[in-house]
Amino acid sequence: MKRTLQWLVSLSLSFVLLSCAPPPERRLLARKRCIDCHQKEFKAFSAKRVFHPPAKEANCEACHGPHGLIGGAYLIKGIPSLCFNCHKGLKEATGKNHPPFAKGRCLKCHDPHSADSRGLLKEGPRETCLKCHKDRSFTAKNVHRPTEECVRCHLPHSGTDVLRLKIAKDKLCNRCHKGDLRKRHWRYPVPGKACLSCHNPHGSPKEALVRAFSHPPMEAGECDRCHLSPEEKGPFELSRKGKAICFSCHQRGKGSFGGEIVHPPLEEEDCTLCHSPHASEYEGIIRKSQRSLCTSCHKGVKERLSLQFIHKPTDKCSSCHDPHTARERALLVFPKDDLCFKCHERTPFEGEVRHPPAEKRQCTTCHRPHGSSHRGLLAEATESLCLSCHDDQIPEFQRVNVHTPARRGQCTSCHSPHSAPHGMLLPTPKEDLCFRCHSEMKRDWTSLHPPFEEGECYECHSHHSSNFTYQLKALSGGLCYPCHEDVKEGVTGEAHVHEPVREGRCIKCHNPHGARIKGLLYRPWVGLCLSCHKDLLSLKGKEVHFHPPAKEGKCQTCHKPHYSPFPSLLTYRSPQLCAPCHPWEGRPLQEKHKGLLKGGTDCISCHTPHVSTSAALFKRHMHKPFEEGDCGLCHEGTK
Repeated sequence: MKRTLQWLVSLSLSFVLLSCAPPPERRLLARKRCIDCHQKEFKAFSAKRVFHPPAKEANCEACHGPHGLIGGAYLIKGIPSLCFNCHKGLKEATGKNHPPFAKGRCLKCHDPHSADSRGLLKEGPRETCLKCHKDRSFTAKNVHRPTEECVRCHLPHSGTDVLRLKIAKDKLCNRCHKGDLRKRHWRYPVPGKACLSCHNPHGSPKEALVRAFSHPPMEAGECDRCHLSPEEKGPFELSRKGKAICFSCHQRGKGSFGGEIVHPPLEEEDCTLCHSPHASEYEGIIRKSQRSLCTSCHKGVKERLSLQFIHKPTDKCSSCHDPHTARERALLVFPKDDLCFKCHERTPFEGEVRHPPAEKRQCTTCHRPHGSSHRGLLAEATESLCLSCHDDQIPEFQRVNVHTPARRGQCTSCHSPHSAPHGMLLPTPKEDLCFRCHSEMKRDWTSLHPPFEEGECYECHSHHSSNFTYQLKALSGGLCYPCHEDVKEGVTGEAHVHEPVREGRCIKCHNPHGARIKGLLYRPWVGLCLSCHKDLLSLKGKEVHFHPPAKEGKCQTCHKPHYSPFPSLLTYRSPQLCAPCHPWEGRPLQEKHKGLLKGGTDCISCHTPHVSTSAALFKRHMHKPFEEGDCGLCHEGTK
């Protein structure tokens, strides 16, 4: 006991001493730099001329968070907040911002690591701008030299005006175009006086960057036809007031100014409301594109031009409207009846049968002249547009089964909207119309239903809709009887009617269009009948014997297909039914029946008419004496 106690004390002291020892020195692993792994990327950055300072210093973590084994960019902040960490001045920018800058899309123009162009532009100074600014003036015959570097004139991020010019327009021009420019401007003191009213700042097909369309007196240097002479005081003053100066050349009452209906700006305003007096980039020396200029007043048209489908001439309003005066309402350049045909061929409107609005040239009854939410510039969706006149057809579209094109509002699938060679504005004879979609119906059938063969689909089907399947005009029985009157008489006059016939389901057995089997049957007789009378196949696979007509599929030998005065639709009662094949007076038959056959004997009291396990087609369950052929046990007079 004492020795055990000493051992425990020694062990405890050992633990105490060990716990007092200093811990082993921990060696921290040296952390790798990003470029130790991303050598390929760093080499690509290094090949460029201009470096982003953090990238040059390999200070990747200025923008990126470390990612370990899981790849990814992992920016420490979103853009543009990340960029504003260093570019603090841009964060405070106010005024008219460049759209990419305003949306925080710095990387649209700049590469975040390195580039070959100043400012880390992804492409050259000119090319970067031209990716978005595709104005044709930049590629004109004569180009303004500063367009090689747009920032010579424009601020790239934010400015005081929408053009983000470094200084006011005319002062900007004067920084390069110094000295006396009177000689080049026909002695007029032009420096600092609205340079852009005549010159395009980027490029032009004309010399001296004069805008594409210029006022002839200005281009000819005949400024004094409108202004005072350059020697007079206030040389830029007009020699006459208002429109009077314009009408000194553009004679009122003649040409474009001779119409009875006058455009209000011409009558009430100054011509310069629409026209630049010197030069413009637009034909007619107008201040803006026709669309922009006209919709600045015609707000309703502007709204319609924002819709999905736009009339092509709407970029050139003068295709349809005279901008000054006209003889037609709405300043139309031609009478309304003829205007549309200046672009649209007349042929589609000259068919044998014509849609009344098209015949009367009332195009705007159905179409909007400027813009629409519907294809073809229709005033409404096709269905509602057509029904606005053809309202007598509305009940037809409220039935259970609607023709697919009608249900989808595709009236023009069957009807031509302007004119057609056939009645009801059908583009093809009505006998062929349905087969434009239902071409698969034309099969190699040997037997065709006459209405189908003659293309008279409408004899059975309603054009637009029906309360019956397949747009039938009635249930198949009621539909078939007007032609098949003999069947109708039999159905109403006979005691026994085939169930599908009684229910008016003629198409249960007959294909209403065509078939390869006589009588338009879907299948040969035996297959057709057995598709319903499956009980006749109950002995299938056993040792059975068939009645020859049943085996040969000649069901009609014994049965009528539609109706009969006899049960089971038999053609005659037994034994008259059996007698044609089994002669009543024949010796073999009498011998087999031991002379017991009488005139009223019912054959099917003993025999099954279709199939049996007995060679004599006896019924399955038989009286013992009958089964053993001992008829005399019960019947007298056996032989």
